[in-house]
Amino acid sequence: MKRIPRRVFTEEFKKEAVCLVQSEGLTIVEASRNLDIAPKSIRTWISQYQQGTRTGSLGVAS
Repeated sequence: MKRIPRRVFTEEFKKEAVCLVQSEGLTIVEASRNLDIAPKSIRTWISQYQQGTRTGSLGVAS
């Protein structure tokens, strides 16, 4: 049985996904459906940006 390759997302894609939730007001579930990714991925990225473990600026004024 062949293994399905793991999807790899760019930092830009991750930032955009986080911005959809934080700036655009979408829920995590709505954003995940729109982007065809698991909600857990977005939750993880949001957590990483908040903790400062993911580098880069979101370009969002807080």
